[in-house]
Formats: sequence, structure tokens, C-alpha cells
Amino acid sequence: MALIAKDSGGGDYKPVEAGLHRAICYAIYDLGHQVFEFQGETKVLHKILVNWELPDERIDVEKDDETVNLPRAISKEYTLSLHEKSNLRADLIGWRGREFTHEELEGFNLEAIIGKPCQLNVVHGVSKKSGNTYAKIVAVLKAPKDGSMKDMKAENPLVMYEIDDAIPDTIPQWIVDKINNSNEKKGLPPDVPEYNIPEYDPDDDIPF
Repeated sequence: MALIAKDSGGGDYKPVEAGLHRAICYAIYDLGHQVFEFQGETKVLHKILVNWELPDERIDVEKDDETVNLPRAISKEYTLSLHEKSNLRADLIGWRGREFTHEELEGFNLEAIIGKPCQLNVVHGVSKKSGNTYAKIVAVLKAPKDGSMKDMKAENPLVMYEIDDAIPDTIPQWIVDKINNSNEKKGLPPDVPEYNIPEYDPDDDIPF
């Protein structure tokens, strides 16, 4: 089943530098229907998490008993909606450099952006919970017109996880925790209202 959008824990770490970054989308995780409090009301929204790697920012990690140098990663959580006021639609328009056609709004397969390059504008914020500084994506932009990113390939394996799939061992634990918190994984009905709901942008640390 394709993941279709329609119009209808922290710690001690150095955040990604603020500014404009070259990036490649390497993973999209379906987080299922999540329940949270927003402005005193209980909301249930279908959420996804999009991950990008930043080839110009590197980090050494331990993998299979050896040290490997990989691009740093950054992510952004979205409501799975192409409503005209949704963050996902705004960022995809910025990424593609054009509006959606009527046909695309009927159902846009997000797998189309896996492995694709773009630019990310990143700013720093301070978590209200912990006081830690974190990096936050405020804009997604097209790759440069000069073609300098045309042949860029992701160094991480490409991942497209859907909520009905078994959770692979390769998914980071903090994302697994989000997935397991979904109504789907709890065996509950999605119970999503049919009207537009304001998007919730949690002010919290991103553990990358």
C-alpha cells in the first residue's frame, strides 16, 4: 500500500548548524494516527516523519564494531495532508518549486521524494522542556539551478515505512516509540475528524 497524502527524546548532542544546507531525503516513516493535546483539546492526526541526510555535515558512528563516517541527519514531523494550510503541502511546493495540480491533490505518492535532493533552511530553537538548543527546519527549497546536486545519492539506505508493516530493527528506537504510540499499533480505530485541524509543531528536542 502506497503512502498517499491528500487534500482532505533528547540528550547531550550538538545540533545541526543553522543556515542553508544541501540535503537528500532518505527515509519517510508513517507514524500512524497520534493523539495529543492542542490548545486544551484532544486531537487525533495521521502523522509522518521525513528524514534528510546532510552530506556537508559529518559524524563518526559505531557500526558493526567499526567507526564509519556518515552524513548527519535531520527530520521534520508532518500531518499527512495536502490541505492548503498544511505544512507538508507548503514544504513540498517549496521543494518542487511549483504548486500542486488538481490531479496531484487527489493523491500524491510520497515515495516520489525518497532519494531526491533539496535545500533545507535550518534555525536553532530552545526547548521549553529541557532548555537544550535544537535544530529546526523552517523551509524546504529546490536544489540549485546550476545542477550541482543533480547526481547526489543518499549514503544511508532508503526507507519507506508504512504503519501496517512490521517494524524493522534498523529504525531508531525513538521513532519506534512514536510508531508504537499510534492508534494502529495499539489496536485502536484511527478516529480522525473529517474537518481541518491546526497542525501541531511540538517544541521539543530532535535526538539526531
